[in-house]
Amino acid sequence: MPDLLAHYLVSYLIVRTIVEPRYALIIAFVGLLPDVDALLGVHRWITHSVLVALLASTPLLALTYVLGERYVKVVLLALLLYTLHLVLDLLIGPTPILYLLVGSIRVKLEVNGLYSVANEYSKADRKP
Repeated sequence: MPDLLAHYLVSYLIVRTIVEPRYALIIAFVGLLPDVDALLGVHRWITHSVLVALLASTPLLALTYVLGERYVKVVLLALLLYTLHLVLDLLIGPTPILYLLVGSIRVKLEVNGLYSVANEYSKADRKP
């Protein structure tokens, strides 16, 4: 549940900067589309692939362009939200972001370091 909420909120905050809030509430649901595969019992499968998303969005983008250029921005925004979902999932666990080419990819971020203000003050207080 927190994962879905995080995906929706990140999507909403991005969309909100571009369109009105009432439209942003609806468009932000695109950020949840990759998790449709969870309904099939197989989470992070084909719907978590950027290549599949591009293949699916190309005809939609062409149709939108033919019907009226006014909605092209919305389709591109939806593709951005979909891809953002995949990137966020990539940071959490193994995700088949390049499904047709390679298996699951995992990015591991690690922060190491220590900063202490007490050490800095003790050095300044020392007298030679």
